[in-house]
Amino acid sequence: FESIYRTSSTNHMRLNAIADRKANLMLTLNGIIISITLTIVGSTPETTTRMIVPSSLLIIVCLAAIVFATLSTRPKITAGTIDKADIENKKTNLLFFGNFSRMPFEDFSWGIRKMITDQDYLHNSMIQDFYDLGKVLDMKFRYLRICYNIFMYGLISCVLCIAVLMLMGY
Repeated sequence: FESIYRTSSTNHMRLNAIADRKANLMLTLNGIIISITLTIVGSTPETTTRMIVPSSLLIIVCLAAIVFATLSTRPKITAGTIDKADIENKKTNLLFFGNFSRMPFEDFSWGIRKMITDQDYLHNSMIQDFYDLGKVLDMKFRYLRICYNIFMYGLISCVLCIAVLMLMGY
């Protein structure tokens, strides 16, 4: 059981790192696009009037992509306040740092020692931890899919908008 848990946890951590790298890429790329767009449109007054719609659309698309990339990396804050009664009743997972982060060390040490002597509690905690990691990954990748879709369809819309303006002679 422990080797399955170790392998799965390692895979989850790798996927988490991949998601964070993808989000970082989108944050950087969209930030650069916004900067370049604002610089170009702001530097030539005659272009500003003609390109206000496509450049505004591009900036809105990039901002929306940035929001979803940020949401994918934003940590979920937990209270971190569990007590001995929660451990006694096996109602907490001591394997997740957010659950014990504000516990006194003595209580945490006592809880871990109690958990590792109770194989059922230990295995249930590992299962819960594995499940929670999967839920976090699902949320991250869902936000990343939205981010990439906004970026892809937004860029297509911007290019089409520019093409229509050019065909209309603007």
